[in-house]
Amino acid sequence: MQIQRRTFLAMAAFCLSGIRAHAAEDIIGVWSSETANSQNNHVQLVITPTEVTLVVGRLSDSRYEIDGNTIAFGPVPQPGQPVQLLTPVPFSIDGATLTITRTPGHPIVLTRVDEFRPDESRADVHPIVGAWTYQHPVGLPAVLRFAPSGALQTMMKLSSALGPYRIENDMLTIKFAAGPIAVRIKREGNVLIATGGDGRPDRFVKFE
Repeated sequence: MQIQRRTFLAMAAFCLSGIRAHAAEDIIGVWSSETANSQNNHVQLVITPTEVTLVVGRLSDSRYEIDGNTIAFGPVPQPGQPVQLLTPVPFSIDGATLTITRTPGHPIVLTRVDEFRPDESRADVHPIVGAWTYQHPVGLPAVLRFAPSGALQTMMKLSSALGPYRIENDMLTIKFAAGPIAVRIKREGNVLIATGGDGRPDRFVKFE
């Protein structure tokens, strides 16, 4: 109950006003606040065709490259700088299980999240693309998202809430357990702009 209440309050802080909403298919995806709050946490909206999951947690972005049965990770490069990757490590995928052996004898085992599955009919989409979850050693659930572009996002979840939504009369209404939230949103490319009652716009960037 406490987690739901904190999440509800976090969502309320991002309520919008006076912004035209787009069609539902325009907002499907993973949207993360462009900047962290004073506690260094991000707000994330995971929007599927039927539900919205709101997550508050620690967010980090990086890159990955795959060569055969090895995967290498590295930071997001600065403009004009090459991608710097760590030493490749073995990985394997068996159905809904992803195993990454960063340290010999101590593999990380992740389970696929049924969120946005890769198009298996496309030969150019690697089966690692999508979302995977595991329990981080600090005791928090973590989600790793692999994009076809080589982008990698890690979200360590502090709290979350899930609810169905509908778009009607330019209003997006999400029915969380703690109560419904009605918002208006504006999309500009890969950014959702949210303007609250104080008139200050907040920006959510799409993961892709």
